[in-house]
Amino acid sequence: MNSLPEQFIRNHAKNGAINFSGHALQRMSQRKIWQNQVYKCIEKGEYVETQYHGKDVKVIFQEATSGKTSYYVVVAACLPNPEVVTVCLPEDEIWEDLEGLMKRRR
Repeated sequence: MNSLPEQFIRNHAKNGAINFSGHALQRMSQRKIWQNQVYKCIEKGEYVETQYHGKDVKVIFQEATSGKTSYYVVVAACLPNPEVVTVCLPEDEIWEDLEGLMKRRR
């Protein structure tokens, strides 16, 4: 079952109502990841985890792929529209790949 923050973010993505932080746009440019790819990641990608620290609840989505994930996005469930906080490349020291799903190393 999807969490409320996840549903809220995915619904806004389907309506094209996602904001992008300056940091996220900078990272996307550096990594050659386009806004349409980020929208697809949010709409169709795998849910990874929800973070409850800081001002807003954040949800991590990994790229929709059948292979190893090449990027993931962190989206704040803020009002009126969710905001992509950053777009990251998975680091092996932090994430392990479990049959195509990212899992945080403990």
